[in-house]
Amino acid sequence: MRRIFGIIIVVMVLSGCTTLNHHVPSYALSPKQGVSMASPAQQEKNQVKVITTFTVILDPGLLVETVNLGGVWPVPAVKPDGTVLYGLAFLAPKRVKLPSGQVVHELPLNRLGEILLQVTFEHSLAELEGSKMVLSNRDGGYAYRLLGGPIYDLPRENDKKYEPIPYDSEKFDEKKEYRQKFADRFGTSLSQVSAFWREYYRLQALRSEEHIYEVTVGSAGWYSYRSQIEDAFPWEYKTPLGELRLGWLPTEVFADLASDLAGFNGFERYAKRAGIPLNLAASFTGIGAIMAASAVVGDAVAAGIDDSWTGLYARAKCLRQDFAPVMRQVVYSYQAHIRRLLNEQRQNATSNQAKR
Repeated sequence: MRRIFGIIIVVMVLSGCTTLNHHVPSYALSPKQGVSMASPAQQEKNQVKVITTFTVILDPGLLVETVNLGGVWPVPAVKPDGTVLYGLAFLAPKRVKLPSGQVVHELPLNRLGEILLQVTFEHSLAELEGSKMVLSNRDGGYAYRLLGGPIYDLPRENDKKYEPIPYDSEKFDEKKEYRQKFADRFGTSLSQVSAFWREYYRLQALRSEEHIYEVTVGSAGWYSYRSQIEDAFPWEYKTPLGELRLGWLPTEVFADLASDLAGFNGFERYAKRAGIPLNLAASFTGIGAIMAASAVVGDAVAAGIDDSWTGLYARAKCLRQDFAPVMRQVVYSYQAHIRRLLNEQRQNATSNQAKR
């Protein structure tokens, strides 16, 4: 079932897309940061003292930004005084070897079919206390709730006093008052994350597990965390500046994605279209080729399409974000199916017990 679901997602990202031109905030990720993370060895080298890590839920709309079902997104945490601490959310695809020998990637899911993200801050629990966190897409153009779902704030028909606070990346980046109001209304605290998981385990009749950890670098817990991260991200990269990073893509693929390609210097990757040679797709194999290549060469494909194709046609030019509602619908339908199966299992178990 999960493998079929993954193939559906692959098919849905085959169209070439252009990119929205908007303010690029300071927390937007560079191409390198979008497909990798600083390795624990690099964090030790940087003399990081402590990290806080926990699990949250990915909004399915962000699957449009994945490469080989993996991704990295910024998580601004707004403190009560309006200052910001920055963390990262990682989607680590599971590598599964099929009987044929082919290796495919699967999304990390909980029992309800929700997609799991691991968030990490290079800050202590005490430093994060009282902060409200939001999840941003990779270029900072959209905001999401940390426990799933996009953030929309529209006027309320029967509430004339209600003041909408639509997401504005420039204001969030530069205006403390706006940032505080937005985070206060839509942000998620660590206590809310903890309460969410306690309720999840209660409803699933599972033994509760802790989902928020503070780990001191160099401790026994650190080496356990380091081992888990290195298993989830098996490829190690060394940048031209000597930085050690981990990821889920082969080294040669990472080099192509993370380098400053023509027209993709720094944040220009998010601000304008660029011509990318289609032969970059040769770096990928198997199912992963479809997803990774579509993420890299989408604009090059779109450039060869007749401008007259618009609307709901498969060859229409589009924003990658336009696929987000469809992604959500597919995932939510899958989750509804999972819930029906779980309910049937519970009903059958109850019926069998009654007959005894």
